[in-house]
Amino acid sequence: WRDWSSDVCSSDLFDDGYRQMAREIAPLLVRMGVPATFFVCSSLVDNRTIFFEDLAGLIAARLQSASPVLTAACEQICAAANTTVLAVLQARVPDFSLLYRLAELLELDVSGWLLGTQPYLTSGDIQRLLADGFSIGAHSVDHSLFCGISPEQAIRQTVESVDRLVTQFDLAYRVFAF
Repeated sequence: WRDWSSDVCSSDLFDDGYRQMAREIAPLLVRMGVPATFFVCSSLVDNRTIFFEDLAGLIAARLQSASPVLTAACEQICAAANTTVLAVLQARVPDFSLLYRLAELLELDVSGWLLGTQPYLTSGDIQRLLADGFSIGAHSVDHSLFCGISPEQAIRQTVESVDRLVTQFDLAYRVFAF
């Protein structure tokens, strides 16, 4: 899971849809004359939802300072679903219902965090990237690990993410990064 006590991992600056793409990477590439395609998880555009790894990181950070009673309550929620908190936080296929139940129990304000932090690209950011000559591709809806989901879900993730970006940004191409 993502450790939000440090900055975003440098490898995340090139895909998923973090704002650093537009603020840090794109200006450098423009100065160097390097073309690029940025790959975006479509559900993150405009900070509509939180990346499950980021939510797991926020939960993990909150658990570090949580009382033993609250930590035990989180473990109980997971045990009722035949899993552990650690397994939920490290999962590559998100269990959003458990993640959000843990966040609620820990009184994490996910909407407030998204609004205040705005970690992901906005539509305006993507429009500027396109205007600067970059291309945008899809990188799934929510970054689930494809080998952990059914073939039907993987196809849905692919098609839905590409369709959403093509429609929203009037793209003349369809690009997807697995």
